[in-house]
Amino acid sequence: MSEEFDPFTSNQEDFQFDQARDMLENGLQELLEYGSNLLKQNKLEELNKFITDKTRGLDREKDIREMRPYSLVDLKEEISNNAEGLKTSWPAVDKLIRIPQEAITIVAGQPSHGKTSVLLNLFINSVKQYPKKQFLFYSYEENSKHLALKIIMNLSEHCEDEINNFAFFEKMMKNKNSDRPAIDDAVKQLESLTESKRLWLLDHGPDLDDLHKELEFLSKSGDIGGVFIDYVQKMKLKKCDLDRQRELQIVSNELLRMAKSFKIPIILGAQLEKSKAGEAVKLDQLRDAGDIEQDANLILGLYNKSMIKAGQGVKVNDRLVDLTLSILKNRNGAVNQDIVLRFDRPVLKIRDFSTKNIMSAMTQKIQRL
Repeated sequence: MSEEFDPFTSNQEDFQFDQARDMLENGLQELLEYGSNLLKQNKLEELNKFITDKTRGLDREKDIREMRPYSLVDLKEEISNNAEGLKTSWPAVDKLIRIPQEAITIVAGQPSHGKTSVLLNLFINSVKQYPKKQFLFYSYEENSKHLALKIIMNLSEHCEDEINNFAFFEKMMKNKNSDRPAIDDAVKQLESLTESKRLWLLDHGPDLDDLHKELEFLSKSGDIGGVFIDYVQKMKLKKCDLDRQRELQIVSNELLRMAKSFKIPIILGAQLEKSKAGEAVKLDQLRDAGDIEQDANLILGLYNKSMIKAGQGVKVNDRLVDLTLSILKNRNGAVNQDIVLRFDRPVLKIRDFSTKNIMSAMTQKIQRL
C-alpha cells in the first residue's frame, strides 16, 4: 500500500519542489527549442504569435485589479493634449477635412493620374506650414535626386519649357547657376530645409521592420510632423513567404500601430485598379486591398480626366489640368464629396481651384499665345 501524500512532510515537500523544477526546466527547454526553430526559419509572425499565446494572461489578474472606467477627466486631458490634424493648404479641402493625427490617410489613384504629385505637394505644403516639425517622404518608385529636382521646380514655380521642364532643371543644376532668382531662391530653400533636418527624402525603400527602427530613432531626436510613403503596395516584410494579400494586411496593421505608437500621421499613396472611362473612383478599386481600407481613417481618391483622354489616344498639351479629389472615407467628417484642384504640370504645382495664382497662371498662358 502506497504512502498517502502529505504536503506538510518535509521530504515530500522536497520531492514536490524537485518535480516542479524539472517540469519548469523541461518546459523552458521546449519553448526555447521551438522558438529558436521559428527564428532560424525567419517565421517572425508565427514566432510573435507563439510568444503572445504563451505569455497571455500572466499579468491579467494584475491588469484586472487596475482596471477603471474611462473618465471625463481622461477625455478632457486627451483632447487638450491632442494635436490638430494637418491642414493641406488647399482652402477648399481644408474646409472639409484634416489629415488625422495618430492615424493612416490614403491618397489613391490610378497609374499616371498624379498620385505622387499630390503626395509631394501635400508634403511640401506641410513642411512650409509647420516650421517646428520634420517631415519624411519615403519613395519606393523614384530616387531622391528626382524628388529633390521636383521640389525645386515646385518651390520656384518657374516654367522654362512646358513640354520638358524637368530636363531643363536637371541641366540647370549641373551648371550650378541658373541666373534666375526664383530658381536660386528655391535651391536655397531646399538646402535650408534639408540641413535643418526638417525635410527628409528617402529612397532606400525600407522593409517594415527597418521603417519601424528608423521612425523610432527619429522620434527620439526630433518632432516628426508626418510620414509620407509612396506607395503602400510596394512595401514588404523581411523575408516573407506569405501570399501578397496577407503580407499587405500585416503591413497595413503595423503601419497603423506605428502611427499610434509614435503619435504621428502616416500618409500613404496607394494604387487603384483602372476603371472605365468616366467612372468615379471607388474604394473597391484599391489593389490587393487587404486591410488597407479598414485601417485608414481617411481615404482620398484621385481622378485625372486628362489622363483618361490620354489613355484613349488623345494628345494632352494643356499646361493646367483639373484633378478631382474625392473623399471616399472619413471617420471624422464629410464623405462622398469632390474637390477640384488645378495641376500646373510643368512646375508640378497643385493649387486650390479658387486660388488667385490659378488666374495668374492662366493670364500668363494667354499672354504667351
